[in-house]
Amino acid sequence: MIGIIIVTHSNFAEGIKNSVEMIAGKQDNFTAINFENGKDIEDLKNRISQKAEEYTSKGLDVIYVTDLKGATPFNACLYVSTQIWGPVVAGLCLPILLELVLTRDTMDIEDLSSYVRYVITNAKESIQVIDVNELM
Repeated sequence: MIGIIIVTHSNFAEGIKNSVEMIAGKQDNFTAINFENGKDIEDLKNRISQKAEEYTSKGLDVIYVTDLKGATPFNACLYVSTQIWGPVVAGLCLPILLELVLTRDTMDIEDLSSYVRYVITNAKESIQVIDVNELM
């Protein structure tokens, strides 16, 4: 089993977590951490670390998922991942998160980084432009 920690700007983390659970049902070991305007990065790192430690104490691997590469939530996750290892995924979207929660218990996962790359590849197929004029 894998613990998933979503860390984003504002309340995006909580909102997308709610969307995933609306589609896939209530999820265990699935946490949303919001980085609110005016908050301190050290506080954010501490909240992420506490949740990662909780997961690893249960024997779970951890995946950190963030909205923007190079932004504060990403940097905080990257820092925590040097202490409590787990891949950091930037570019959060609903297809990636759904793929993670729907396959984390059914996949034979030997290499967590390879698994995350597999998830991203599959999720990319959901990202398309549909022009109704081209369909006619």
